[in-house]
Amino acid sequence: MLSQSSIIPVVAAVIQNERGEILITKRPPNSHLGGLWEFPGGKIDNGETPEQALQRELKEEIDVQTVVGPLLWEETFHYPEKSIHIRFFECRLTDDEQKIRPLQVADFKWVPGEKLKDFTFPPADEAFIQFLRKQ
Repeated sequence: MLSQSSIIPVVAAVIQNERGEILITKRPPNSHLGGLWEFPGGKIDNGETPEQALQRELKEEIDVQTVVGPLLWEETFHYPEKSIHIRFFECRLTDDEQKIRPLQVADFKWVPGEKLKDFTFPPADEAFIQFLRKQ
């Protein structure tokens, strides 16, 4: 059994545009779970709140400023090489005119919620999508 300290805290953003499409990003090919699609986000650094980490990660990865809203869902996942505790937050861009720039991701797309099933996600994101479908 893994100790609580060996579980990596992770955050992810659920951002919708004015058409109700959800932003997803593609993991770089040389990263853990490379080439899969995901909700943008990343690890929480020591001393950061989940909200601070999410704002930092979104700025680093796709160059956007966001307002972090409510926690939507959280769960712990065990992969062969590591375990994560992921929290999904509703977020919005501070300005709808912001241009997304894929600085640390391979690609990004705005996708209608019902089309998320057409993309390959890591298990943690897939579980969140299943949660969304039940809402």
